[in-house]
Formats: sequence, C-alpha cells, structure tokens
Amino acid sequence: TTPWHQSALVGKTLQSHLVPTLRIDSNDPLSSIVERLNAFRPRSLVGYAGMNRILAVEQIDGRLKINPEAIFCASEVLTHDSRSLIRKAWGVEATNVYAATETAGVASETWEHKAMALYEDLVIVEPVDDNYQ
Repeated sequence: TTPWHQSALVGKTLQSHLVPTLRIDSNDPLSSIVERLNAFRPRSLVGYAGMNRILAVEQIDGRLKINPEAIFCASEVLTHDSRSLIRKAWGVEATNVYAATETAGVASETWEHKAMALYEDLVIVEPVDDNYQ
C-alpha cells in the first residue's frame, strides 16, 4: 500500500467502477486480511508467493472463504509446495509472475505453467554472467 511501490501504482491505475480492487498490506494482521478478503470476495488474487501460501492455509483451515478464479504469485519464489497448497485450497493453478519496481511485468508463466514467457515487447533484458559480461 506504499504509494510509490510498483504494485500500488499498478493497482491505482487499474482502479475503476468496472474493476474494483482491494489493496492490502502484507504486514497487516492476518485476521484483518482474512476479514477484508472475505468481505471483498476477489475474483483474482495477486500477491507475494509467500502470502498466497499463507492465505491458502487459511482457506484450507476454513477461516478464509473466497473463490478466486485466478491466482498470481509474484516477488518471491513460488515453490512446488506453495503451488500445491494453492491448488488444494482453490482448485486452480497459480501463475508465477516476475516483475520489478522499475519495469513492472518482465515475464509470466505460460498457460501450460511449463515456462516463463518474457515480455520482450515491453522490456529489454540483458542476461549477464557472474562477471556482468
């Protein structure tokens, strides 16, 4: 929810009567996050991979009661275990997204969830070795 953070800027850009959004700080108390999500009932859930894992446990344990159609995990490694918990909680496959504050989206998983698709029309990526060559 920090105004200058990339995710807050994207959320503010997307905010409209047609696309309602709810911005939640991951440092807020978990009970408050669960309460607000239960009231909002999101169709899509976008969050840190670790936070989405925590929310999946809340859903499995019955405290969180939402039914998102799409779940996007960003900013952290989406582990196999987290992916499995998310699938168990909501019955949908999480999509891994790679983004940076400087560029927003860089890449995301393909529909088959087998590889990352680079947004080469939006960013210039320069792979380097350990010596920055």
